[in-house]
Amino acid sequence: MQPIFLEPALLECVYDFSRPADDDNSQTENGEYILQIGKRYAVYMTYSSYRSDSVFIRQKNYKIEAMEALRIIGKYRRPSLGLNTIVRDNQEGKQIISALFVNKNYGYTEPSKQVQWQLRKESKQILGYICKEARCSYGGRTWTAWYAPDIAVTEGPWKLCGLPGLVLEAEDESGKLRFQAITVRKGKEQVYRRKTDEPQILSRAKYLKLYRDFRENPDKYYGFEMEGESGVAQQNSRKNVYLLELK
Repeated sequence: MQPIFLEPALLECVYDFSRPADDDNSQTENGEYILQIGKRYAVYMTYSSYRSDSVFIRQKNYKIEAMEALRIIGKYRRPSLGLNTIVRDNQEGKQIISALFVNKNYGYTEPSKQVQWQLRKESKQILGYICKEARCSYGGRTWTAWYAPDIAVTEGPWKLCGLPGLVLEAEDESGKLRFQAITVRKGKEQVYRRKTDEPQILSRAKYLKLYRDFRENPDKYYGFEMEGESGVAQQNSRKNVYLLELK
């Protein structure tokens, strides 16, 4: 992992994302993600990747042996559902969305903060912050978000940004997809992206078509995945039909 440091992080917010684990909604699965926020950039990635990367970044400085680094990484592993990584450049007004399809990284570029919000009067408290309600329709789904005006950044999980305050909670109209902030903290690290993860850029339409096929037909792309610290190969035939974007 070779990081490209972009700027100091002002804030970091860790989110829990939940969705149905099967077609009949009898079970729910969760993953943790982190949003790094700087003056110009915001990067959204799995928390597991962030924590693992932090070990590699410090490996030389603290003279950590390779095997010890791998042991720490195993300990740091967090649940992840493999959502897109997003690098948002608010100065240029664009964002790059990417994902790893087994062994190749694909992505597309689009304008940042393009979600059109309707601000509402309702409020509630989340993590000690008074949050305001807002709603939007994006990608074929209707979302309700709760943002904290006292945290004066226009950021949020995934693409749910552009409000006058940090989004701490968001849920789609069906109630099946939900982002919930776990913690908000001052930034201690650099906002970064991975140089090795430079994606092959596609059109948005082609990317979404490929991503949908990958999520709905996983066996077409690979027959097994490494699972758990034991590294036992497991068949990866379960489909994921609860995509954030439907169109």
